[in-house]
Amino acid sequence: MTINKTVNGNALTIALEGRLDTTTAPELEQALKESLDGAQELTMDFSKLDYISSAGLRVTLWRP
Repeated sequence: MTINKTVNGNALTIALEGRLDTTTAPELEQALKESLDGAQELTMDFSKLDYISSAGLRVTLWRP
């Protein structure tokens, strides 16, 4: 999975490519923890995501 982060002021966009599954979900969780500080708006772009498992869905529902 590839994680692309774009910051525009206080807005953060995270675009994912590939597979979000049990193996890659911890990588996304870590990226969110590192990137959310100061962000008031979060957009997640799944348009290039090929697959998402229940582990991936769990990370998308995570709250700091």
